Amino acid sequence: MEGFSIVVCTYNGKKMLEKSLSYLANLKTDLFALELIVVDNNSNDGTYDYVKEVWNSFKNPYPLNLLTEKKSGKFHASVKAFNAAKYENIIICDDDNLLDNNFCIIAHLILKANPSVGIIGSYGTPEFEGEAPIWFDHFQHIFACGHQAKQSGLIADESAFIWGAGMIFKKKIWDTIHHQLKHSFLLNELRNKKESSGGDDSELVEITRWLGYDLFYDDRLKYKHIMPEDRMNLNYLKKRFRGLGKSRIYLQAYQYCFNHNEMPDKTLNYPFWKDKLKYRKKERNLLFFKNFFKKSKPENFHELLKYEALIGEINEIKKLKDGYIEVFNQLFLLKNKIKSYNDQIVQIKSI
Repeated sequence: MEGFSIVVCTYNGKKMLEKSLSYLANLKTDLFALELIVVDNNSNDGTYDYVKEVWNSFKNPYPLNLLTEKKSGKFHASVKAFNAAKYENIIICDDDNLLDNNFCIIAHLILKANPSVGIIGSYGTPEFEGEAPIWFDHFQHIFACGHQAKQSGLIADESAFIWGAGMIFKKKIWDTIHHQLKHSFLLNELRNKKESSGGDDSELVEITRWLGYDLFYDDRLKYKHIMPEDRMNLNYLKKRFRGLGKSRIYLQAYQYCFNHNEMPDKTLNYPFWKDKLKYRKKERNLLFFKNFFKKSKPENFHELLKYEALIGEINEIKKLKDGYIEVFNQLFLLKNKIKSYNDQIVQIKSI
């Protein structure tokens, strides 16, 4: 069905939700239908009833589908929401995102004008609870803020990604991945279930590319991103960069398999994970000595955080061991499935 399903996944998000929902209630909806899907991800702060109460106070501007997901983790909540979405386009709105009232209208016009586009990225601006830290502009992308491309339009860079906050994508892509291809996201399946290092949005972007869709960015698609004061510090950045390091090995595997047709260990005489680990440890040691006498000042953050990302990557390789090469096996299997699926679509269209 033509329209947008707006997805909000929340865990104990009561503090943020009233403001976020008030912005969603004010979206312009003249050209299409909307639904709001809120997934309460096992909250214990009364989020479920609070969402109903707040949405009713706004006089239910469009239908609310309020769901619960007992499995902890945003990925599980997202799966429930994406499967429940009834419209052809899905918008991801985190519980700390405040969408501009023209957001859906601009997205609608972009999709109508660019039928090959599968995912659209938007422009986030920070809304600080306290003072903006002096280092923020250098790391704003970590907080899903700023431009996602040099200019608005189709994204040609194969290494570019689009973050989840404010992402718009076609429901057909999710249905193809989840139902036709029956692919489980590696960033969820191969990790410790208690971890949440992010990266699922990047994995969605990579598979969308494999399916042959274009990516698009438009800085007219705006949202504000609330920046809690307790996240504006080096310790939070270190945690995020360790998570990015863990995600990186999976995303690099996607990019390798996209551009190659043979396994990366073909010419090695010992396990692939040991080879990768050896080089990453060399990089880590160099950075360790480089950073040893550096203080935790903003001008040193780049090198300090590069080290944290390497630690995250090394820890993930050590955890996977021989399972690391299995990542490539699974991705080549997915690549073949997608080729068969695309061939079938071409045959059907030619009849």
